[in-house]
Amino acid sequence: MVSTEPLAPAPNREGTTPPLAPRRRVLVIDDSLDYLRSMVLLLRSMGHYANFAINATAAIPVARRFRPDVVLLDVGLPDGDGRLLAEQLRKEAGLGDIQIVCVTGRMHEDPRRSIEAGCDAHYVKPLDSPTLHRVLARERG
Repeated sequence: MVSTEPLAPAPNREGTTPPLAPRRRVLVIDDSLDYLRSMVLLLRSMGHYANFAINATAAIPVARRFRPDVVLLDVGLPDGDGRLLAEQLRKEAGLGDIQIVCVTGRMHEDPRRSIEAGCDAHYVKPLDSPTLHRVLARERG
């Protein structure tokens, strides 16, 4: 069992704890276990709730239970195209308003395909911390 709870923020160089941004519930869907582990730890260290799914088959049931605010979705999953999964998530009761961010390791993916599939944004991996902060600070719409 993996905890989804956020970690306490670490003090900065001045010895003060930075103010917390609004906590988000973030679901990371990716087939790379190393990427999943590092993203979940990073998200939790940023004060967010984080959960994961390793493929498209597991993603829908996990999303139903976890009720994410944001999904970081790999485009190239072993059991399906992440963009098709984005469309399925949008149709799922109670999940239509989540923010879906497609991420890919392929530099030459056309981001328009992700947007047309219902994703709110498209990025190439790895997401750096400033980009991740901006993504999580943004509301859908």
